[in-house]
Amino acid sequence: NRQAVDTIAPSALQLEEAAGHCRLADGFLGSAKIHVGAPEFAIRNAISRAYYSLFHVCSAFLALKGVSKSQRTHHGRIRLHIAREVGAPFAVHLKEFQIAREQADYQPRYFEGNLADFEERGRIQVEAMQNDFRLYRKLYDDSLREGGQHANDHDNRSRSDSPGEA
Repeated sequence: NRQAVDTIAPSALQLEEAAGHCRLADGFLGSAKIHVGAPEFAIRNAISRAYYSLFHVCSAFLALKGVSKSQRTHHGRIRLHIAREVGAPFAVHLKEFQIAREQADYQPRYFEGNLADFEERGRIQVEAMQNDFRLYRKLYDDSLREGGQHANDHDNRSRSDSPGEA
């Protein structure tokens, strides 16, 4: 029963893992900058880092919601759980951002033509990912506060995860 699961406070292991993913998310977001006149590879890197900031903040949020670690290591599974927790449109955004990251990382022809145009496209993509990041970070912070209210009552309970999985 999903409602019953949502009332249980995160375990210490889940809190620790979620905090680690948040640290990575914040660090990746901080490096996802496109400066005026940036070279091609700085733009590609910013797109990639912005996506991974989202991946990690979503993983942190889902950890607090009781989603097992094995369900948070694959991009498709993250989207599935985000669709359930936040809504399908947010999962669609994540897929679009993942595609942009894959193109930036793996497609030699992703950049062709005018560097200024590529810079502008990259800036638009990174800003969109930063906007979604802020939403997920708020959801994470809200979930952390909600879970913390019940921590003393439920600190030894797990959310249907096997031991060692958070």
